[in-house]
Amino acid sequence: MKDSDYGWSEKGVIAINIERIWKEARKENKFIDEFTKTYAHELLHTLLEDLELPELAEEETIRAILGETWDSKLELAYSE
Repeated sequence: MKDSDYGWSEKGVIAINIERIWKEARKENKFIDEFTKTYAHELLHTLLEDLELPELAEEETIRAILGETWDSKLELAYSE
């Protein structure tokens, strides 16, 4: 996991960058909120894994389900 990552998932394993989330949150309630959002995001990656969607489509779908932002900057980042 890169320091810039919030989390990742692969083959049923979910990893969350607790240190990064804590440093950015600085408050317990905000940390809990960000942790749960990140975990839900990565759990959806795990659940969608068997569909073998292109990475861009999978990420856009997950963000839509969770009401997260999706814009041209993110699309470009996932297209590279």
